[in-house]
Amino acid sequence: MKKEFNILNVKFVKEYSPDLPEISCMIVDMEQVIINLIKNSCQAMAVTVDKVPQITIRTKQRGQMAVIEVEDNGPGIAEGIRQNIFDPFFTTKDVGQGTGLGLSVSYALVCGRHGGSLYAENIPGNGALFVIELPLLRVGA
Repeated sequence: MKKEFNILNVKFVKEYSPDLPEISCMIVDMEQVIINLIKNSCQAMAVTVDKVPQITIRTKQRGQMAVIEVEDNGPGIAEGIRQNIFDPFFTTKDVGQGTGLGLSVSYALVCGRHGGSLYAENIPGNGALFVIELPLLRVGA
């Protein structure tokens, strides 16, 4: 990622809630999800040349859910494809650049394995926002 997507020039902003309670989850799963979202953001922002690329990672509590947001200031997600981005093998990348499995695997980990939700929103004129919601209390606990 350092060479291909110039990650060293990406400004990372961390907005972590200091009072967010701990949750029960598989750390390796959430690491995989967040790394995938960051990689996708870097790839999207690589085509944007008119501003400093920035990724904001934010945590907060919303009701009984812990929320993790990954927001970038890239070109955003085209409206015509947003409903397909979590489908297996769906990709907008060139051949050899992606398999179309990153977001579908992330969705399965967050929703299937952890009982949460994962969705994406466009930030009008200012990139994409991916939202991970995880229950504060483990489903079935």
